[in-house]
Amino acid sequence: MMALTFKLTRAPCNDGQRGLEILMSARPFTNLCALERHFRWLAFAAFVFWLAAVTVLSLLPFRSISFLTPSLPDIAIHFIAYGIGALFACLSLPRPVLIWAGMTLFGAAVEFGQAWIGTGRSAEFQEGVANGLGALLGVALAMALISGFQWCRQRL
Repeated sequence: MMALTFKLTRAPCNDGQRGLEILMSARPFTNLCALERHFRWLAFAAFVFWLAAVTVLSLLPFRSISFLTPSLPDIAIHFIAYGIGALFACLSLPRPVLIWAGMTLFGAAVEFGQAWIGTGRSAEFQEGVANGLGALLGVALAMALISGFQWCRQRL
């Protein structure tokens, strides 16, 4: 059996910030900067999947997707969905104010698309407001998570 020894050192990342490098038997095991990069790519992939899913599900007739959320009101679904999308976007992309504005405009465009395509769904102002407020909550949660990550990194 191979004995593992861990050595913690502070090493600068490629972007100039300090990160944590864990060495295992004098070989780099993992680097916090690389871990953060992978996390950002994973969050970006989740955001792209979210965009595709919300676009498709929003433009389908409601009766074909009503089984997904039988007990929640439509406004709550919009609020939660756009909060999750903004959370993924903020964890992977910079500029949270632009993310909130973009998510709100995307929600408005989807609402107009529902009325234009003619699948039996209509554009509602209340759903647009729920989209924007959900996106605002997602941005706020992401900013809290990011500042928490930075606080933890400073303590390492």
